[in-house]
Amino acid sequence: MVAVLLALASLVAGSIIAFGGPRRIAWRIETRVVQPTTPPSPAATRAERWRQDLDYLERNLVRLHANAFHTTPRRELETEFAAARARVETAGDAELLLEVMRLVALVGDGHTTTWAFLDAFAPVALHVEPVGPAWTVTAAGEEHVDLLAGELLAIGTMGVEELVERLTPYVAADSEADRRRRIARLLVLPQALHALGLTDDKERAVVTVARRDGSSATATLDTDGTARLVHADAALLVSRDPHRSHWVVPLVERDAVYLRYRRARDRETFAAVAQEALALLDRSPHARLVVDLRGNGGGDSSVIGPLLRGLREREAGSRAYVLIDAGTYSSATMNARDLRDLGAVLVGEPTGDTPGGWGEVRTFTLPNSGIPVSVSSYFHGARGSRVVPDVSAEPSVRAWLEGTDPVLEAALRR
Repeated sequence: MVAVLLALASLVAGSIIAFGGPRRIAWRIETRVVQPTTPPSPAATRAERWRQDLDYLERNLVRLHANAFHTTPRRELETEFAAARARVETAGDAELLLEVMRLVALVGDGHTTTWAFLDAFAPVALHVEPVGPAWTVTAAGEEHVDLLAGELLAIGTMGVEELVERLTPYVAADSEADRRRRIARLLVLPQALHALGLTDDKERAVVTVARRDGSSATATLDTDGTARLVHADAALLVSRDPHRSHWVVPLVERDAVYLRYRRARDRETFAAVAQEALALLDRSPHARLVVDLRGNGGGDSSVIGPLLRGLREREAGSRAYVLIDAGTYSSATMNARDLRDLGAVLVGEPTGDTPGGWGEVRTFTLPNSGIPVSVSSYFHGARGSRVVPDVSAEPSVRAWLEGTDPVLEAALRR
């Protein structure tokens, strides 16, 4: 068997490598990286350039993805691409960007996606997040702070649940919770809603919100970018220093150390932060460590290594409490599982995806529109279920407005 593997490795000009975290060792053959095809020279007309982009998208989804037909059969995907090509003469650029989103979402995994709509479409001064079953306002412009913690009921004449249903085909996701978080990003983009025929105005949104005092309010929100957003969670630790990937602070009165791990990147910076957190634990033998992974969309799963090693060496994994939610995704989900393997207690809500499944993202760019596309190039094995917390704790936007973080409090009370 070893001889066969070595021969195969030689054939593909690669090497056999081991990978995985604690208690997980897997083997695979690392081959030369497949590159996207050469982009064509731009065609003379707009319609032909869009057809070139759709051709390029279809070709490279199949070329770079580990299995682009794992959810949608090849013939069905080909039919959808053919129908999209037939619409380029009459569809506007905004409609065709959304069509690219829909085609990519047909592949059926959350790592295979495009986030181009975030740059292409201007948002109104409103943030909405799924909190429990409701679509809750978590940020609003200064003139509409009365909407904070309210429930979004409608945009224009369409109820929010119908909007969500109509937007679902355009969003790639790995779980229903993950899908709802991504749809929330589209709900505040009038141009996207207008291009799909869901609203009448591409420059503004008329929102209806059930305010926290029980009354109903209607507000017209513009996309001019002049409104300063007020965030409901602005006073919470989880939202401090939003431009930093990670940082640590001692909570002396609670006999705890809080480590915010927002993004799985910046390896050297995190190593220093982990060392600081471990040093604080060493000075306070009874203190607990709170590792906040909420909203961490992933990156490099190995960045957290210095913290894992430090906890393992100290046999201190059981002193760790890990905060998770549906925004804990990809490598951050793996990190949550690694910390649990060391004895940590997970607190919060289930993660946005499952360990394993599709990953190892590759990217390519459509040659004419410039739309970037991410593709899963590797299958890590059969999916299990999402990582669920040992201690369930739900966020409360009303509590945020009072300066309280129910999930963090649930960890500190343990």
